[in-house]
Amino acid sequence: MTKGIIIYNSSMLTEKFLEHNKMLINAANALGSSLFAVKNSDIIFSIQGENIELIFSPVDLKEISYIIFWDKDIMLGENLLRYILNNNLNIRIFNNPISIDYSDNKYKTYLKILDYNRDGEYIIKLPKTLIYPMTYKNETVITDEYIDHIESSFNYPIIIKECYGSFGEQVYKADSRDELSAITSMLNGRPFIIQEYIKNSHGRDVRLQVVGDKVVAAMKRSATNEDFRANLTNGGTSEKYEFSKAEERLALNCAKALKLDFAGVDLLFNENNQAGILCEINSNAHFKNITDATGVDVAKEIISYILLKIKS
Repeated sequence: MTKGIIIYNSSMLTEKFLEHNKMLINAANALGSSLFAVKNSDIIFSIQGENIELIFSPVDLKEISYIIFWDKDIMLGENLLRYILNNNLNIRIFNNPISIDYSDNKYKTYLKILDYNRDGEYIIKLPKTLIYPMTYKNETVITDEYIDHIESSFNYPIIIKECYGSFGEQVYKADSRDELSAITSMLNGRPFIIQEYIKNSHGRDVRLQVVGDKVVAAMKRSATNEDFRANLTNGGTSEKYEFSKAEERLALNCAKALKLDFAGVDLLFNENNQAGILCEINSNAHFKNITDATGVDVAKEIISYILLKIKS
């Protein structure tokens, strides 16, 4: 019997987060594999001279075949990669922590997509984006002159996104110069980006769940109030979405660009009412809502893919 572990964050112990562990563990058991949940704080490494030393792990890593890295602790992930390589262990990590790092930072995501657009035959459409200069907390904020440059490149409303964030909670909309100045001042000391507002996608988007080389499920999310965001956490609703071949191809190429084994790809609606503009790529996308909306057992799809890959 194959054995694996799912690594999750020790500071995220709410029912909402732990439920995904249970869904993946149950799916693994049903498919004849043993999967154990391990907190990121329970695997401890140290750097000693030229080596990465494993100080503690509740599971013998030499007895497992795969790791589901359901966390964004990139430093732990990098240590795991080095430890596996140095000890010549036959362990595969899903998703690769390096790919998670690119997915977790919205600006890094767009840089990776730019590389993919430049080197490949397929072009992934992105919103016009500006990276805001790095600032230090409690120090002087960017001058009005910089706001002038933003206004010369973008029309109001303007979208502001923190580079790190989930569930739409770190996404803001400025309808005026005063609001833009207030939001950028509030975010002083944090990395964020400026983006054009996609009018045709106001209050709605599409989440396509990619597993391997196919889209296994898709849902449309809609705001039930005047919110420009469609995230369910903000009170939105979801329904099964019948995606087109073009939308499927776009989602698959987004996951391919970041080298993700599975991902939730969020798309915005373009002027033709098609989900044709990339919003973001979620390496550890919560799949309970899309499972409920579509009836597709996403956990089973992920585990089936993992077991197939480690066998091959």
